[in-house]
Amino acid sequence: MNYKEIIDLINDTCIDHFFINQVGYGNISDLNTPDDEEPPLYPYAFLNPVSISQGDKTGTFSGNLIVMTQTYDKEVDELTQQSNCIKYLTDIISKINMNLTNPLVEFNTPFTITPFKEKFTDDVVGATANISITYPSLFDDCNSPYQ
Repeated sequence: MNYKEIIDLINDTCIDHFFINQVGYGNISDLNTPDDEEPPLYPYAFLNPVSISQGDKTGTFSGNLIVMTQTYDKEVDELTQQSNCIKYLTDIISKINMNLTNPLVEFNTPFTITPFKEKFTDDVVGATANISITYPSLFDDCNSPYQ
């Protein structure tokens, strides 16, 4: 498994979730916030890659998986929507873990989920999961393109 395959796996799983309406990827500055031309479709999932660690036989991808939505009725709605976003995150992670065909690839547990409330052009609430995925990745020069 390589970096692109990991990103595609997470992206496709988010797209397939019944309640997720839009998916994004990139730096936090790439996070789609409402503008006059095209506001995001909520709930919105966003994958923010952080790092890749390489060992002798495995690699580990680390990132932040964010799910957010709008709030309407402040306090009551905020807690309900944060709770929903936490559930969506656990849905996505468990779906990936249960459907992996390679038993050596897995989301590392436990993982941390942090609820949030942010003000962009509009108010959003949600949750961020700090995730890491371990996958087989040999560290050798046998298949390297050298003479």
